[in-house]
Amino acid sequence: MKKKILIACFFATIMLMLPVTSAVKTSIDKSNDGFNIPISKEDEKELRILISKETEYIKNELKKVLTDDGKLKLEELENIYEDYLETGDSSVIESDSWEWILDRLGWIYLTLEQVITIYNDALDLYYKITEGTQVVENWFQSVTNLRSSWQTFKQNPFNFNNIKNLLTAAINLIQATIDLIEYISSEDLIDALNTFLADVQGFVSFLQSNPWNEPIIIYGIVTNVDEPVTISVKSDTETTTENYDLTYTTSDSSLSWFVHKCVITAEYKDKKITENRFAFSMGTIEYNIDEEDFKAKSKEKTFFNDDLEIFTKINLFILKIFIRLGLKLQI
Repeated sequence: MKKKILIACFFATIMLMLPVTSAVKTSIDKSNDGFNIPISKEDEKELRILISKETEYIKNELKKVLTDDGKLKLEELENIYEDYLETGDSSVIESDSWEWILDRLGWIYLTLEQVITIYNDALDLYYKITEGTQVVENWFQSVTNLRSSWQTFKQNPFNFNNIKNLLTAAINLIQATIDLIEYISSEDLIDALNTFLADVQGFVSFLQSNPWNEPIIIYGIVTNVDEPVTISVKSDTETTTENYDLTYTTSDSSLSWFVHKCVITAEYKDKKITENRFAFSMGTIEYNIDEEDFKAKSKEKTFFNDDLEIFTKINLFILKIFIRLGLKLQI
């Protein structure tokens, strides 16, 4: 039961990871197999390439995560994590592809991680207490209230009162824990209490720091260029021929705690490319740039210009035929 609760808690937050423009809500696909989260075409391509480089076993497991039309399947993500909890095999969740997914979750994942830690430590402490009292019951109810506040927040992340309620529940849990201390006589229980109390205090401090206002870090390497490349996002720009590190501000968004669409622009000589990436505040995005990326864009334009030239020649040829036949070409 405990395992199922943790799994549900972990993957319910991923449901928040929806493509939006400046943190604006979009639709979510709920199929018979559960919730599927859409991602950008650029993100899908990047993730598929990353998965293709994994070992055969990891590759087969992670291929199940993406639908044919490029959505993240929550059901499959849950299955992977459940397998890890049951078998202890961490090969999949320690892979670069899995890391890519967690990096995009940013502050949502860091919040969830602390909630799971608090819940586990609360259960550990609860099992150590053999004599039930009203104070103990009140304490455990405060743990339940914290989890309930977290669940409510996930269901409606647009309501800022839900964040306030989550913070209040955490503070109430501290007070309930203090009331419980007088019942403790065992040194092991005191140690467990101190650990739990430190977890909750750390969680309160984390929420009070407004992590949803922290920036997203966009970084990468520029390779095979003979002139500097200028990389830009809405709030930062860097010109380099090597490494770059950009800060994408999120505090100026109306919904800073939701997922952000990061538009990355790179300019090299007379060429320009634009990519879309998605992440939560405190997330990280790796985007490497090579001269071939600009050549590919230039080639697309060349193909278009060649087609336009051919189309123009055909029109002139037809026009000459009409003139020789003494006909008027009506447009």
